[in-house]
Amino acid sequence: MGSKFDTKKDLVNGAIWNTFGSMFYLGIFFLTNILVGRWGKNFVSSSLYTNPMRFVNPFAAFALYGMRSFQVSDSNSKYKDKEYILSRYVTTGLAYFGCIIMAVIEGYSGVELAIIFVFLLYKLTEAFQDVYHGKLQKENRLDVAGKSNTLKGVLILIGFTSVFVLTHNLVYTTLSILISTLICLFTVDIRFVKKKINVNEKADKKRLKIF
Repeated sequence: MGSKFDTKKDLVNGAIWNTFGSMFYLGIFFLTNILVGRWGKNFVSSSLYTNPMRFVNPFAAFALYGMRSFQVSDSNSKYKDKEYILSRYVTTGLAYFGCIIMAVIEGYSGVELAIIFVFLLYKLTEAFQDVYHGKLQKENRLDVAGKSNTLKGVLILIGFTSVFVLTHNLVYTTLSILISTLICLFTVDIRFVKKKINVNEKADKKRLKIF
């Protein structure tokens, strides 16, 4: 009886944290667009920030390719955790090269190309976070994912506003978003999920075709 109560309590706690963390992070990211438009109107064009974002998004979606729902529904662990992680290396690698090649073909250069490159790395880092959050969801620990997103939102808010105000440089500012995301990935997501993964298991590379 107590076990069921604890499980239910964990599910509710996880749902609350995950919802709050996701909404908080999305709100902060939306705020960055407003800050660029309001604070940067005298020295940079907001399109210099938003256009690279729009260009990168389709490639970021390809890197994700909706595997989260497949991963979470694998309740019997037919596929190993490392296979899910390895598959993300494949999709992010393809998305990376595809995006850079298309950016060059489309004629992006200079600051815009640099922002595309950094923003792409940020979105691909998020794609890896999605795999680890999928594992957390299977373990009924979405509270950890929520806390990770909350921390990411706080770090992005501090880093973005500080760098943008001090440098007025959108490349450095976008880089602060990437660094904030990497900090959350390594200090929260990977660190926690490593405790739940069998470090001795080996991924079957042949099964990657299924994904």
